[in-house]
Amino acid sequence: LLRSKWQGFRTWWTELRANPSRCGLLLLLTWQIVPLLILSHHAVDLHAQYFLMFMPGPFILIGLFLSKAVEWLKAHGGQWSILRYGVYALTALVFIAQLLGSTAAVIDASSGNFNDRSFQPYPYHNDLRSLQNALGEADQLARQRHLDRVYVTTDFATQTALRYLAEQMQTPTTLFDASRCLVLPNPADGPAVLLVGPYDGLTNALLNQFATATLVDQPARLGGPPFRLYVVAPVVQTSSQKMFTGNLQLLNRQAQHLDYNSSSWLVTQWSLLHAEQPSLRTTYSYALTTMLTGGQSRQSVCTFSAIRAGDQLLAAFNLPKGGETSAMVALKAQSFTTVPNNPFYGPFHLETDRDHNTAKVTLQTVDGGDTITFPGS
Repeated sequence: LLRSKWQGFRTWWTELRANPSRCGLLLLLTWQIVPLLILSHHAVDLHAQYFLMFMPGPFILIGLFLSKAVEWLKAHGGQWSILRYGVYALTALVFIAQLLGSTAAVIDASSGNFNDRSFQPYPYHNDLRSLQNALGEADQLARQRHLDRVYVTTDFATQTALRYLAEQMQTPTTLFDASRCLVLPNPADGPAVLLVGPYDGLTNALLNQFATATLVDQPARLGGPPFRLYVVAPVVQTSSQKMFTGNLQLLNRQAQHLDYNSSSWLVTQWSLLHAEQPSLRTTYSYALTTMLTGGQSRQSVCTFSAIRAGDQLLAAFNLPKGGETSAMVALKAQSFTTVPNNPFYGPFHLETDRDHNTAKVTLQTVDGGDTITFPGS
């Protein structure tokens, strides 16, 4: 029985190889079906670009179907000829409709006639030209006004692209994660340029309360709200003797309160005490943790592409709703660096798109402790 099966398979294989069209069709069906079965048992989110591997397979199948249908109708002739010409007309109409629809979609996309939040699971979409124009305008403003620093807010949707594009700017640039933090220039260095992302509402709230900010322009974005371009100068604060040695010095001896987005925030102000130069795919972070009443804690992670000694850092903590603010705030801090994860095996040095964090270092106070306590209200 097994020998008979094997002989039958060899006969089928020989006949298949003798017919190039059948070989091509089998290859085409394998190309379209096997990856689809694999993707149907996925463990990660599927995105539209994953299905580009199928192109132009579906259109080839449609073309083969229409070709065979026309051949069959032509072979029967007679009254079937009308239907054959109907297939021709329908194909032409579909082709024209597809061409017009694709052209309209391209025009809409290039004109910004789309919703930038419709690209899930990403928070929102940014086109390359809008990002380049915003950074270019910030760079140009700094050079026109002879300002020696540009600060740029980032978030999950923009951090990778902006860090790469900022390398092409002529003015030294610091990018920072705006979800919980705001970086302002050293008061001794004068004002600087700040480019704020379209959805960085906390940054705008912090600017209104803790800095002098002049809105210069709102660089346009396709599909959503614009960027905001400021010239900023921090409010001069009295330095405290409390600090994490060599890293952060407390400003304004008590924490400040901020109401934003129907929530209450606790804001601490710091002076950065050391410098870090920008490096490819490298960021520097402080993880600040404050202890609240009832044993609760809140953490803010402030991440920078570079650090300039003397710059001011505002770290905000989202307070629980209905919770009471402690009369005293106890705060701890850790630092770490994120670097590319490029392993090497003997003489082989590999480059990947992954990063890893160095070990977290607990910051020490001047008296050898790890906690700074100061008034919370």
